[in-house]
Amino acid sequence: MTKSLVTPKITARHYQALCGLALATIFLFQLQQSSSLMIHLLMLVVGTCCILLRFRLSPLLVFVTFTAAQAFEQYNQIRFVNFQRFPFLNLGDIMLCIAMLTYLVGQYRLNGLRFGVLADARLPANPARSEDSLTAAELVGLIFPVPLCALAGQAAMLMLTKNWGPDGMGPVWRQLFLVAWTLLLGLFLAAHGFRYWRRLQMNRTMALLMLQDVLWKETGGEQRRIERWTAWRKLNP
Repeated sequence: MTKSLVTPKITARHYQALCGLALATIFLFQLQQSSSLMIHLLMLVVGTCCILLRFRLSPLLVFVTFTAAQAFEQYNQIRFVNFQRFPFLNLGDIMLCIAMLTYLVGQYRLNGLRFGVLADARLPANPARSEDSLTAAELVGLIFPVPLCALAGQAAMLMLTKNWGPDGMGPVWRQLFLVAWTLLLGLFLAAHGFRYWRRLQMNRTMALLMLQDVLWKETGGEQRRIERWTAWRKLNP
């Protein structure tokens, strides 16, 4: 007899283990890159408390602590905001990016299970997600794009080493100029893509309401003028 395949049950402990593994990786690679033991121990303690305790702003707190530790270390090495001295495809930097992104992914999923992430003004409370809806395919789908994002960050760093921007600007200002334009263009495209996605999710009633609202905004003045003349004609036969 052939045994039926049983899909493994995914719970919040799997995401806690994922966050713990990512946090240990961050700690080990930070120790390898610098000797500031106290700063990295603080990062480890904060990250561990955020995994075990129910704190809504835990991902932001860990990210700020990690960023402050990295900025302090880069400043001591005189590499702060100077991408010309950063080695391309550095294994330590790539592993730190992957570990930090993995930690944030797992922590936000834990927040979704504990508090709920997306707010809905139509509901009296922001409902948390049930553990019964977790699947193994979803966990794999969350982790798989993380290395691609880290490599994309390395490619962006390589682009910052090029002499982009107007002539007569220093290398740091060229880099800031490129980052600003990239962020503005990315936000512009993301906003239009999200708006288009929301329109695809509409049903017929919602689409008609949106079109009616657009019609009123475009022809509101003409409609008010027509109604005033109609009312005047009824009062003055």
